[in-house]
Amino acid sequence: MNRACIAIVDGTSARLYAYQRVEGEQSSMVEEKQLSDAGRGTKDSEFANEVVCEVEEIATTQGFDHVILVASPTMLAHLRAFETRLTRHGIYIDEVLRDLTRLTSPQIHDHLASLNVIAPRKRVAAAQR
Repeated sequence: MNRACIAIVDGTSARLYAYQRVEGEQSSMVEEKQLSDAGRGTKDSEFANEVVCEVEEIATTQGFDHVILVASPTMLAHLRAFETRLTRHGIYIDEVLRDLTRLTSPQIHDHLASLNVIAPRKRVAAAQR
């Protein structure tokens, strides 16, 4: 079984997902939480701290030992400053240098699968006519 908490982050928003793949079954990526910094005007590092705190909460309560952080290089640098919150729990961190915040959840899944970060979604075949 593969399980991970996935954080898709930019400077003003974050979407946090629970990913799970059981051998022989379809993989699933379920959005757990959305965070927004729009209008608050906090610094990127303050928002990064808030994101990592939420990721830590999801990872520890759901028993994830793997976190995938997906962000632009600048935002990823801010997130790295707080990674010890995760590594102290023995959580392994993967990083993807991409801004995927404008994609839909299925598009994010497909994009991460194309990078071999997670397993691809199972496609439903079109009905025969």
